[in-house]
Amino acid sequence: MPATVRLALSLSLLLGVGACSSEKSDEGKAPAEAAEADDNAKIGVRCRAATDLDGAARQALTEATDAIFASLRGGDTEGLWASLHPQARRPEAREAFEASVRAAAERLGDTTGEPTREWAFVVDVSGGVNDLARITCGPDDPPTLVWMANVGAEDLAVVSLLTERPPFSYATTLQLRKRGDTWRLLGMQTAPASYRGKSATDYEPLAAEYIEREQFVAAYLMLAIAQTLAERASAVKTTQALRLEQALARVEQSDGFTSATTKWDVGGDEFDLLGLSLLATQSDLSLVVKYVNERGLVQELLGRDADKLMDYVRTSFPELRGRFDAVVFEAYPQRPDDAEGTVQAYRTVRMFDAGPTPTPPGPDAPSAPAALPAAPPPP
Repeated sequence: MPATVRLALSLSLLLGVGACSSEKSDEGKAPAEAAEADDNAKIGVRCRAATDLDGAARQALTEATDAIFASLRGGDTEGLWASLHPQARRPEAREAFEASVRAAAERLGDTTGEPTREWAFVVDVSGGVNDLARITCGPDDPPTLVWMANVGAEDLAVVSLLTERPPFSYATTLQLRKRGDTWRLLGMQTAPASYRGKSATDYEPLAAEYIEREQFVAAYLMLAIAQTLAERASAVKTTQALRLEQALARVEQSDGFTSATTKWDVGGDEFDLLGLSLLATQSDLSLVVKYVNERGLVQELLGRDADKLMDYVRTSFPELRGRFDAVVFEAYPQRPDDAEGTVQAYRTVRMFDAGPTPTPPGPDAPSAPAALPAAPPPP
């Protein structure tokens, strides 16, 4: 599974998410139902840049998105709830909605300055009742983004707003649907857009250089960072993110990557690798190595294991020095997919340019087990 930083804060407010076709989705319907839908609900969509709108319409969209973003950054759960499109305002989802708003506000609260618009598109919708459609926005080849949205009778808009909180910048993607003369919120998601001043566009060619040198682990991780920084929302995929997803899968399936990430024999211990992923905090981005020591998990020996593994990473993958400040070693007692229920995993942190470093207190401390799903969690 591709390694991505799970920084996205999705409020899961989309009216519908699922498979779709180039115009509207009939997947999952019986042939007769699909035919009936085609006969009775012809939907037309046309995506155009918001700059194409006339002055008043463009100003109305700008004011709506600015107000929603200000409410999100300020943690105004009541204001955001009131701004939701009626079809997205589900009482049973309010608790999760408010928790997500608080988490986003914590991340965005220290961002500096007013947001800048990365892009903004409006989708003109004609005819039909609600149905799921695949919408492409931007140039024809390649488009800027592909958006899966629930469409029908009301126009849509999608806007990406950029803010800075070093070492990251964040993209907040707002999805809206127009009810009467008012733009209403469908969904919003906050994800990293750059790290230490570098975007996906910087990391992608770096990965290509590592592939040429057959340094597949470094290539995989640079592609993982690039894909993470190119992602905008679960239903709004940039063309760059889709391309990076395919490139990441090719590297992951290569013999060079597989042979380098299956087992590590270090100092008489054999470590069965479960995967590599990324972990972001508010201050840095770290490599995560998930493993099982074949002698079993001995909590008192986790520090020793981390020291051995850190030495192995430094000597086997010196090209990663300078790309990451720290490595998080995540120890499992057994492979999660072989277990039932939950599995306790322990994290130990080591720095690239220092000797063994005590793990900071908190949930990542080796003495504090983290209950994780039996199946491998998304990296």
